Amino acid sequence: MPRVPAHPLLRGAVAGDARFRFVQMSDLHIRDRGDTPSNVDTARNLDTAVGEVNALDPPPAFVVITGDIANDEGRGYPLALEILGRLRVPFVILPGNHDFAKATAAATLAYASLGLPFYYSFDVGNWHFVCLNAQADAVKTP
Repeated sequence: MPRVPAHPLLRGAVAGDARFRFVQMSDLHIRDRGDTPSNVDTARNLDTAVGEVNALDPPPAFVVITGDIANDEGRGYPLALEILGRLRVPFVILPGNHDFAKATAAATLAYASLGLPFYYSFDVGNWHFVCLNAQADAVKTP
């Protein structure tokens, strides 16, 4: 498994054995703005979540988004990355089953744009995080 001990997204997030907090989000299922199946505006919900994370005091060291960033065809990746880019703390993503249902090309571009493989591990302070991808056997790492 690729190990990313000093990934640029998390460089300097925490030093040594310092105590820290992080935020975990999942199942964003971002679609185009205005695409609201079942009356759920996923983009607006993520806008709100980013605002809430940015308002935390003290701020978390980083955010981990654990899968299903976009939904099915993957049209939501550019919007998801745009909204997540407003976070005032570093973030990393890992894939979920909807990220590869029909969105393999879009997922590959999104992960490559962040410099992340589809599965990896990284260190923050004295902690080691492992990001697994249940779909890894079906998809080649970028």
